[in-house]
Amino acid sequence: MGSQSFYGDLAQVKVAARRDCTAAENQRLLDLAQQVFLLESQRNLNAAPMPLDGDDERSFIFLLYPHDMDLSLNPDSYIIRVPFRNMVVGLLAHQILLQTIGNLLLQGTSHIVPR
Repeated sequence: MGSQSFYGDLAQVKVAARRDCTAAENQRLLDLAQQVFLLESQRNLNAAPMPLDGDDERSFIFLLYPHDMDLSLNPDSYIIRVPFRNMVVGLLAHQILLQTIGNLLLQGTSHIVPR
């Protein structure tokens, strides 16, 4: 809302890569991201996990730059940093919460949807 852009963009997004985690942490994050972003029919549960490069120790952060900020100011005062890990973990928590609430609401009814 309030955007002058036809597409409604309110900010620019950049992605920063940092070398601050291990390959094992990246593999765990990849597994969580697949659980969050893929449908059950898209996940192949019997397949081996997708391997990452052995030396891939990067984590990613989304940098959000609001359009209406004066770029001469200190960037740390207006850039919003959203780590990819936080986004995936937050979305997974919401997904689990919704599934739990749905199961509780449908418990004891004849409207249970089979898996």
